[in-house]
Amino acid sequence: MVLFYAEENWRGKHAWEKYRREREAKGDKFECSAIVLPPVPDDQNFAATPLFAKLFPKPPMHLRLGAVKLPDCPNASGDRHVRRVENLAAWRTYFTDDNLLTALKQCEPILREVEEASRRPHCRFPIRYNDNINAQLPHLSRLCNCARTYRLRALAELSAGQMDAASDDVQMCLRFIDMVKNGALMIPCIVRVAILGIAVRPVWEGLAAHQWNENQLAAVQASFRKADLFDGFGSPSASSNL
Repeated sequence: MVLFYAEENWRGKHAWEKYRREREAKGDKFECSAIVLPPVPDDQNFAATPLFAKLFPKPPMHLRLGAVKLPDCPNASGDRHVRRVENLAAWRTYFTDDNLLTALKQCEPILREVEEASRRPHCRFPIRYNDNINAQLPHLSRLCNCARTYRLRALAELSAGQMDAASDDVQMCLRFIDMVKNGALMIPCIVRVAILGIAVRPVWEGLAAHQWNENQLAAVQASFRKADLFDGFGSPSASSNL
């Protein structure tokens, strides 16, 4: 029995090494270092801004980004698949403010910092790829929280007839897809899909209510076209962000 397993282990190792040599000859890489993009200057790095730099190596207990995490609000969530719009009345009840845009002003200082940071051309979060499946990804949930807040504000702006502002918030929401761009990890890919779904909600509600004009639709459509979920799945040099 021992000889059997020893032989099978040898056969498996030999087959793997043969396969690896063949793939490496065709340009494939198997080291973690092969998927890590080169560093960029901090002043060009979204992830190096104070809001996000504090996430690594471990987020502090009290993080400023926590201010944009929306609470659970029962019976508020919409669902475009069953043509159910967001229940803004439930959100107004939760915030105890009939003007939802006024209630969300508490998030504006953080959102302004996020928008300013998004002007930087690159994004490199210091992920420890050598940890493999144990690599910590604290930025993902925070970016999703930001996206949900932009979505709710866009819906409130639609309700108030502020279409240009709603369009801007949808486009800002879509920028987060690039902030988690990485072809080597599955979880960021799933998060990118989730963020796309978050951004779709106010667009769908505006379409259902015939609120968007042609210019606004063109701007939103252009942003959605840029949101390529498969961008970055090739070589690291093919992508500018993580």
